[in-house]
Amino acid sequence: MDWNTPVDIYCERLTAGPWSEPLNAISNLSFFAAAVFAWLLIRHRQAPASIKWVIILLALVGVGSSAFHIYAEVWGSALDTGFIALWVLWYTCVYARFFWRLSWRFAWLGAPAIIVFAVLVQFTLTPILPEGVRLYAAPALALLGITVALSARDELSRYIPGFATATALFWLSLTFRSIDGPACHSVPIGTHFLWHILNGIVLYLLTRTLITRWRDCAESFTS
Repeated sequence: MDWNTPVDIYCERLTAGPWSEPLNAISNLSFFAAAVFAWLLIRHRQAPASIKWVIILLALVGVGSSAFHIYAEVWGSALDTGFIALWVLWYTCVYARFFWRLSWRFAWLGAPAIIVFAVLVQFTLTPILPEGVRLYAAPALALLGITVALSARDELSRYIPGFATATALFWLSLTFRSIDGPACHSVPIGTHFLWHILNGIVLYLLTRTLITRWRDCAESFTS
């Protein structure tokens, strides 16, 4: 595989070479802003390393996406999808740990569980989904599922609004991602940059709700 092979899959890119997707690149500031604001929420508290890593990986999502949209080569695409996958896997584990009070011995099973779920979704739903949605259908459905699951316990229902808002925004962002190509003739700049902006908000909301849960039960958790 040639890691420097150009990748041209977004409406905004008209020429080869770096910085040919200025909006798609600059809109990644949304992820960095989300990481900064999330870090400010814990700066005066001894947050566990598991939560700090959620925020660090959030910033790395911005790094990977920026690299991909600035240079548009295979190596950047790998960083982009790789850091997103790491964030999803780690957040799933930390969600299980803090919201459902599982020990790390069991909480880490959230990672293989979401992988299996993603594989099942790919095999069953891919043929009927728009191309721009397929890669993220599993996280979208999983987010909907874990939001609904919070209603199973009264103590968790107070966190539903944060997850519900994030879920709605993520489905909206998926819409903008899926119409980037079809809308290209009428919207020359494309709509992918809106996917970045909204997802920065989504990841911030999910991280903030996680931090709120940790604060509410800080005495029960040390990691």
